[in-house]
Amino acid sequence: MPARHDLIIGAASFALALAVTSTAAAQTGAPATTTAPPAPNCEKPGEPPPVATTESGRSAAEAKRNNWFKGMRSYVDCLKAFISEEQAAAATHVKAASAAAEELNKSAKAFNDYAEATKQ
Repeated sequence: MPARHDLIIGAASFALALAVTSTAAAQTGAPATTTAPPAPNCEKPGEPPPVATTESGRSAAEAKRNNWFKGMRSYVDCLKAFISEEQAAAATHVKAASAAAEELNKSAKAFNDYAEATKQ
């Protein structure tokens, strides 16, 4: 026949598992929906223009190259802005997850401390 403290610890473990499971199921937040991740809305300038090999084509090629460089700079700036916005939006979720993990660790420690104290 098991000792009384083993029964208490077993019952407490079961109760904690049930409480954690019930709490997770009873979250009042909106259910997570599967949505496509956001994507940048930046216009890519396309392939770089070919290098002119004749003297007569150099002027036109240089103008095309300058336009391509300008488009590429705009594209890179747009991507950088998108990255910054997404990282800022994600920061609040990271903070919330970290706070929840910290609370979980505190609760688990309190439970373990209580279970250890009841063993004695």
